[in-house]
Amino acid sequence: MNNQELISKLKFQHAGLKEDLGAVLHNADFNSENAAGLIASGLGKFQTDLLEHLKLEDIEFYPAYFKKLHHDEEPARKLMAQMADIIKSVNEFLKKYESETEIIAKQGDFKTDLTKIISVLMTRIETEEEGIYDLFLI
Repeated sequence: MNNQELISKLKFQHAGLKEDLGAVLHNADFNSENAAGLIASGLGKFQTDLLEHLKLEDIEFYPAYFKKLHHDEEPARKLMAQMADIIKSVNEFLKKYESETEIIAKQGDFKTDLTKIISVLMTRIETEEEGIYDLFLI
């Protein structure tokens, strides 16, 4: 896949991740009888889609991007540290709400925690789409 196709696929995946989280957020007020089940299902889909996205980034995008930086290691190191922090936060969130039972037990915190994760991920997506990807295509 060429660079433009890779960026298009990554952006498509970003749209899917946003859609996944939007569906979860839709149920975060627990207004329906099976909201916790829908949330658990939605988080499972999000986790699967996120892993697929991260795999594509790790295998195809970031190695090519760092190579393009001409071995300027400081930006690469900062970027990798930021990515690691984001993934750690997402993994902690997913572990905290790993089952329908946990979601129900912690429903008072769920929406707040979810909006924090969405904010972190949206910032990351914007950084990639409005900066990193553009630099990569130059």
